[in-house]
Amino acid sequence: MTLEEVLFARKSPCKDKLIEYGFSPQGEDLFYTEDFGGSFRAEIRIHQEHLSGKVIDTDTEEEFRSFRIRDDQGAFSAEIKAQYIGILERIAAACFREEMFLERQSRALAAYLKETYDDEGDHPFKAPNPAVSFRVNGSWYGLLMEIPYERLIPKKEGSTEVLNLKADPEKIPQLVQREGIFPAYHMNKKNWISVLLDGSLSNEEVFALAAESRRLTADKKRAAGGSDWVIPADPKVYDIEAAFARSPIHSWHRHTAVMPGEQVYIYYGAPFSCLLYRCLVLSVDEDGKGMLLEAKEKYPREKYPLKKLQAYGLKSIRGARRIPAELQQLLDQEKK
Repeated sequence: MTLEEVLFARKSPCKDKLIEYGFSPQGEDLFYTEDFGGSFRAEIRIHQEHLSGKVIDTDTEEEFRSFRIRDDQGAFSAEIKAQYIGILERIAAACFREEMFLERQSRALAAYLKETYDDEGDHPFKAPNPAVSFRVNGSWYGLLMEIPYERLIPKKEGSTEVLNLKADPEKIPQLVQREGIFPAYHMNKKNWISVLLDGSLSNEEVFALAAESRRLTADKKRAAGGSDWVIPADPKVYDIEAAFARSPIHSWHRHTAVMPGEQVYIYYGAPFSCLLYRCLVLSVDEDGKGMLLEAKEKYPREKYPLKKLQAYGLKSIRGARRIPAELQQLLDQEKK
């Protein structure tokens, strides 16, 4: 790893703070220069949240690289290195935020699991091991950890994060043929796979694999995230009552993990703020972006208002997500 990669691991840039600090936008990148040491200039670039840098000898306008050579123990190079590190550390302190995860895709995954299932990662091992596990009904369905690339890809340098996921044993031989998916690292290879979180797979592919692992792990009747879905509808944008009055079967935008045969509850937003329909997912479009819903039950608006939903664990409904166990139990008990 480069000096910059070591110093900025698990850090994300804040664009407004970078510009305030003195970084200048150039296309999609941000640049910063600072003179130091009498005849040297630090040139810092941020590209897609990745920081890189170099030191220029202003007498020759050539890059000074001696301080990067491991065996160079000279006092002069050591002093230049120390001053350059000081510049980087000041930028990190002023313009970057600390992150739990190394990879951007890991952060996106954690946000997806929180938003969809209200699942938050925990640290299953004692410090300093930073591995994070995701659980349903108390059992792991995902273990995210940082490992050297060479553990999975021989001779590849550097480190990344991988996600161990449960998978259908019959599908694992085909899954591990795909780029970015490997036989499970440090887990039972008959039931688990390891997925690189370095962008080898798209976010949507990783999310779908995580959703399947959660489904396989959960006892649907007792899973902490429940087995049914809730999706929001905005009455200011679309009149779903009129749509379902015309026909009980209606097309809807599909969340990645919603599958045929599952139940979806529609939450009608302000000013009504209540659960309004229970629907069955009849089918999913070929492109995976849409689904066909059949309304099975319409509720009086006063039956499941927002305050009642919050009391039963449904704190936010910004997008499609699994129903919390407490609310799932209530809905199942009161179902026609």
